[in-house]
Amino acid sequence: DRVFGPGASSNAVFDAAVSPLVALALRGGSSTVLAYGATGSGKTHTMTAMQRLCAAALLSDEAAAGPSVRELRISFVELRGERCYDLLHEQRAELALRDDGTGETVVCGAHEAAAASVEAVGAVLAAGNAARA
Repeated sequence: DRVFGPGASSNAVFDAAVSPLVALALRGGSSTVLAYGATGSGKTHTMTAMQRLCAAALLSDEAAAGPSVRELRISFVELRGERCYDLLHEQRAELALRDDGTGETVVCGAHEAAAASVEAVGAVLAAGNAARA
C-alpha cells in the first residue's frame, strides 16, 4: 500500500507499486491493482495509464523469456458501494464477492477475456472503461 501525491508521474506510480505485480504475473501469479479516492482525485487517469503500462510490460519482448506465445486473461470489475459489477459482461452483471476459506477474496463468475497483443488488451480495456457507471 502506498499513497502518491498529485505530482507523481504515471511511470513513478507504475515502477513503485505495479511493476512488482507484473513480475509476479510473469511467474504465473495473479494480482489486482486497486485505486481508491475521492471523486476527481485522478483514479481513472492513473488506472488508464497503469493498464497501458501493464499491457506493454507483460507482452514485451523482454517478458517473452519463456514461451513465445503469451495470452493474458483479463477481468474488469467495478466496485460501487457494496456491489461488484462485471464490466465485460453485456448486461453489466452483478457479481458475488466471497471468501475462499483461506482468507482470500474471490470474485465469482467474472468474465475473462483473452488477449495476446497490446492492441487486443487495449480493446478489452476500452470495452470495460466504456461500461463504467
